[in-house]
Amino acid sequence: MKNITLLVTYWNEKEWVDVSLKQIKKINPKKIIICDGCFDSRKLNKSTDGTREIVQDFIRQYEGEAFFFEAIRVNKWKSIKKLADAMCIDGQKTSLGDYYWAIRHTLRTNPYRINQAITFSMMLKKARVSVGDWFMTIDADQFYSDSMIESLEELSSCQSDYQQICADEYTFFENFEYYSDTYEKRKWNNMPYQMVKGARLLPTRDFKIKTSIFKVEDYHSVVKSKAVGNYFHYKFRKDIERISSGYELGDRKAPEKERAMSTKFFTEKHPSVIIEHFVNLK
Repeated sequence: MKNITLLVTYWNEKEWVDVSLKQIKKINPKKIIICDGCFDSRKLNKSTDGTREIVQDFIRQYEGEAFFFEAIRVNKWKSIKKLADAMCIDGQKTSLGDYYWAIRHTLRTNPYRINQAITFSMMLKKARVSVGDWFMTIDADQFYSDSMIESLEELSSCQSDYQQICADEYTFFENFEYYSDTYEKRKWNNMPYQMVKGARLLPTRDFKIKTSIFKVEDYHSVVKSKAVGNYFHYKFRKDIERISSGYELGDRKAPEKERAMSTKFFTEKHPSVIIEHFVNLK
């Protein structure tokens, strides 16, 4: 098993959940915690398309440590302490600086995003991730090259000289044939991190490192990172209503049409789990 903990979130993912779980099996993490639910308190806090039942069955059969989780939804005006505590993901005590950032986000951040941050923090704590451990978040429609998955074998809490893995995203908006390599600028989005002292999690899912009492900096600007190629984000579905409903959550908005365009013809190889699942794909 690979020395990493996966944090996975699903909500009505019937089109992607099966192949996503196949990828998890291929990664073969030491620990996995899967959340089924919705971070928007206006919506039902569970999938209604069969996703939850598929996930629960997967967890029952998984050979490693596997946990089921539901999205945490709070009244943000009553949750400053909960958010401040949640930001401290490295096991340290909550400080005055953590309360400062919690108050800032309470005043300016949509509850949907606060709920996400608190949920991911609680997932990390449920899985007992501590300093030195590796972890990563995964979305249902996000996949990783075979070479990147193989590189996860190298992860060790005591041997690696880097604390973050980075990659370029290939974003597919309409089909498997055309993609964009300019849509996602963050090379660290949903990629592996090693927990370090001072690690903080700010809404939505923004991993930072505390460098002074009131200052936090991006993980990638503080620690050493390793580039491992690319990963794949398939943002298309047959169910158009599901696409629309995803942008109705919290303060989410659909990307501008000019950005959400797949203009490059794909000539490389998709991840093997994608090729095997979609049998007509070459």
